[in-house]
Amino acid sequence: MQHSDHELMLRCGQGDAAAFDLLVRRWELPVGNVLRRLVRNAADADDLRQDTFVRVLLASRRYRPTGEFSAWLFRIVVNLARDAARRRKRRHELIDQELIVEGNASPATESARRETAALV
Repeated sequence: MQHSDHELMLRCGQGDAAAFDLLVRRWELPVGNVLRRLVRNAADADDLRQDTFVRVLLASRRYRPTGEFSAWLFRIVVNLARDAARRRKRRHELIDQELIVEGNASPATESARRETAALV
């Protein structure tokens, strides 16, 4: 008998590990495929896939079956990918700032810094 995703989530919320395992097996490939397209890095996508299912498990007690399960699941996926992109961007900005401070900036970065300083 095929259990619905909603039913499996409700069972997860009651502590049913087998229901969670079934959900993971059912959705890990689609989630992984979407994440690989979003982050374009297989290792990062695998980490985010695991994070997705951790979030699903943590939310299982509060889960209410209103709307499509897949929409709820992929909202988690997109939010995690977005957060990862923000962290990556912020990390690059910090590295660029460190290079400028240390005087090891690339010629393009140094040129942009001089142009900005001249405008100021």
